Amino acid sequence: MEPLPLVKTYLGQIYQKALLNPVAKMAFRKVFETLLTLKQDQALVFHCTMGKDRTGIVAALILIGLSVDLETITKDYLLTNKVELLNWQDQYGSGNDLEEMIEKMNVTAADQESILALIETLKSFGGFKNYFINELGFTESDFKSFRENYLN
Repeated sequence: MEPLPLVKTYLGQIYQKALLNPVAKMAFRKVFETLLTLKQDQALVFHCTMGKDRTGIVAALILIGLSVDLETITKDYLLTNKVELLNWQDQYGSGNDLEEMIEKMNVTAADQESILALIETLKSFGGFKNYFINELGFTESDFKSFRENYLN
């Protein structure tokens, strides 16, 4: 494994730690095990409260594993800010009311630097494929099956 990149953003640091954390790795493995065993007429639903952290990491890992381009992954991740903003505006108004609510709740919005930190951290493992095999415990055959199942 190469040295980890220095991550400056709060969320980016959390995402980097998640890639290293044994409990998080077990959760990521469970997601991919499920994806590998789904039948063609089945689907997997995964979610969290706001969609940027647990869901954002899992969605990004899936997209990275399928070689989706960086711009699309980033745009997908940043969509959570639109959903959050719409919910806050509906409930609390906009302008100063919204800013005060965000400060009060100490909310950290999704940002491009944080999702890029996740991607850069994966590079420390030699890329997604190596992370999938060496850190999550899958085989080369599992990797090929994952890509075949979701790219065909």
